[in-house]
Amino acid sequence: MDAPAGSAWDALVASASPFLQRPYLRAVEGGLPPGEAMRYATFHEGGRLVGVACFQRTRFQGRPLGERFQGGPVLSFLARNLRLAARPLDFQVLVCGNPMAAGEHGFHFDPAIEPRRAVEALLAALDVARRELEGTGAIDGVLIKDLDAASHPYGESLDRHAFAGLRPEPAMALRLDPSWDSFEAYLGCLASKYRVKARRAYAKSQALRARDLGPEDLLRFQDRWMELFDAVHRRAENRLGRPTFATFLNLRRTLGPEFILRGYFQEDALVGFLTGFVWEGVLEAHLVGLDYALNQELSIYPRLLCDYLDLAIARGCRELHYGRTASEIKSTLGAEPIEQVCYLRHRDCLPNQAARLIAPRLRPETGPLRRPFTQAWYGLHAQPALG
Repeated sequence: MDAPAGSAWDALVASASPFLQRPYLRAVEGGLPPGEAMRYATFHEGGRLVGVACFQRTRFQGRPLGERFQGGPVLSFLARNLRLAARPLDFQVLVCGNPMAAGEHGFHFDPAIEPRRAVEALLAALDVARRELEGTGAIDGVLIKDLDAASHPYGESLDRHAFAGLRPEPAMALRLDPSWDSFEAYLGCLASKYRVKARRAYAKSQALRARDLGPEDLLRFQDRWMELFDAVHRRAENRLGRPTFATFLNLRRTLGPEFILRGYFQEDALVGFLTGFVWEGVLEAHLVGLDYALNQELSIYPRLLCDYLDLAIARGCRELHYGRTASEIKSTLGAEPIEQVCYLRHRDCLPNQAARLIAPRLRPETGPLRRPFTQAWYGLHAQPALG
């Protein structure tokens, strides 16, 4: 269907994901660039809504596989002859999930629905959406995004349906200690060298003035806003879609204070920003932008990461989801990796078989992860893995 509607949708996803809420979906759909579109599916049993899903047609771009491929001579020969190794990845994809956020945000089923049946229903809906949207051009494949790598019940069923399991760079998340009633209390739990590093980031960024922005502010900084966002977006190894300025503006206007939107200024010049959501005790860090020419001098990116944590503490959150990229610096703040799997199926048989062979040999690039808290803190906070 073209748009989600009704209180039954709201009730089913009430605690599922901020990115499945109807106000969020309407805001994003209103800012889609030309050529992109969204579709929604509902699943019923006995007259009762038991599942929902959202799909988005968008563009996937990434580095050539040859730059990160690790495999034997047969697979390397296959990649070369399919022209997969040398050329940048660039294709149209139908995504079940949120292109702008790491995590399982594309569908939600009542826990009583058996996973195999849920997968069958989801794939049938994906097929309907693909046929509808191919009226504006071919779709090269479908992507089910960011399922939990360790324990997700859908993986085996998707493998039987010829999907290739791709492991992206892990998302990074920080479980907050309930005793952290301020950022200073958090700093007190860090080992000395990491505490010094965090304080240094704040000291270097003292010239920055941070303030929350409204719709009028956004309109005033429109060109600069997208310049800062694109500087970050272009650096990503894989790029799935690109939000427009209208996306940011719609989120600010539609969600109001539920959508965190903060600008960072050097005197009157906008040099960085962060966005995010607080949802069910979790702060979801969303899209950021920054001026890399000033980043080293003003420590803009470390300041954004520290301010996300400060916001999470101030709002009483139990977790902070930092998203992907920059895993090493996020780990110096205490964030831990959450391994996830994306499931891809190409529309043509031969490239799909090649993807299934090559995917296990692709290695996400991550830096060394740190354990920044004191040994005494870790001794008191033995916790199961996130994710």
